[in-house]
Amino acid sequence: MAMLKVMGKKGCQPKVVTYTVPTDGLCKGGMTEEAMPLLEEMYGNGLKPDVFTFNILISGLCKADKVEEALDLYKEMGKIGCQPDVVTYSTLIDGLCKGGRIEEAMYLLVEMYHNGLIPNVVKYSTLINVLCKINKVEEALTLLREIGKMGRQPNVAMYNTLINGFCKGRRIEDAMSLLGEMYRNELNPSVVTYSTLINALCKINKVEEALVLIKEMGKMECQPNVVTYNTFIDGLCKGGRIENAMSLLG
Repeated sequence: MAMLKVMGKKGCQPKVVTYTVPTDGLCKGGMTEEAMPLLEEMYGNGLKPDVFTFNILISGLCKADKVEEALDLYKEMGKIGCQPDVVTYSTLIDGLCKGGRIEEAMYLLVEMYHNGLIPNVVKYSTLINVLCKINKVEEALTLLREIGKMGRQPNVAMYNTLINGFCKGRRIEDAMSLLGEMYRNELNPSVVTYSTLINALCKINKVEEALVLIKEMGKMECQPNVVTYNTFIDGLCKGGRIENAMSLLG
């Protein structure tokens, strides 16, 4: 800030990067409000902020839960002909998701496509997670399919989130279908994957099918944990198979 004043007194015209550096420092220090006047000063000096400047401010505003102000900056970028990049969209999508504004986040995702930008897998994972939390599992599944169409591989965490979403909605067949898809895609299900399915199967008294999954874990060299065993033992007990439960307790 002091440097900018010195430059002004000496008649030295600051460049965009001259403003971007202190803007970044202020935002990283949680002082985004103090950084905003620098944007206006840039305009006053006939400078056009670049995408890096906007990304810094948008990130700072989103971290401060000021998503509306961040969206205003995003609109301002369009007005001055500054093209948003993947970072711009990703930051805004994160901010909107944290605020529960899923439809707006999805709109930005679509806009990314139209602008020829490809979101990374992490962004998809964030949206899938949020959609499942608000019981919009079909929309989350659509996103998973989009990843495949782009030639990218959905990861285990994404499948786990969807499997959990289907299980909570008592759509066990759909959840099991996703497990089969993981095998076909040569993805190794985690203990979380199996435990979620075993828990869901035991809740609807399908203990035999749950046992098949426990055996499957052995074949896949996936070690059951305490949650897996407790869930299965509880299922056996509720089904009146006390001896089988006792044998597991050893």
